[in-house]
Amino acid sequence: MDYETMLRVNELAEIIKLHRHAADRLKRFRSAYPYLIAPNLLEMIEGNLRDNVAALTQEMGQLQMGQQPPGRDPSRFICKRCNVKFAMPLPGGLCDKCRSEGM
Repeated sequence: MDYETMLRVNELAEIIKLHRHAADRLKRFRSAYPYLIAPNLLEMIEGNLRDNVAALTQEMGQLQMGQQPPGRDPSRFICKRCNVKFAMPLPGGLCDKCRSEGM
């Protein structure tokens, strides 16, 4: 792993740490003031924080594995024209932006 990649991984790790810290503080706030904010709203916010941590952790793992050549990343779908990664399959191998420009 080169120096720049290590800096990026460290930065992402810090962001993940802050998200986890925010989730913990939100739980403490919820237990101290149970009905100050609607419980369903707090559950939604906590779920969003958990989803953020999961997505960021996955991206950090991808970054640590190293760069894959375009089109070779097995867990991603990459646009054939602009090489941007997507989590969903791309129709015809092109993202919406590239398809709209090509028409």
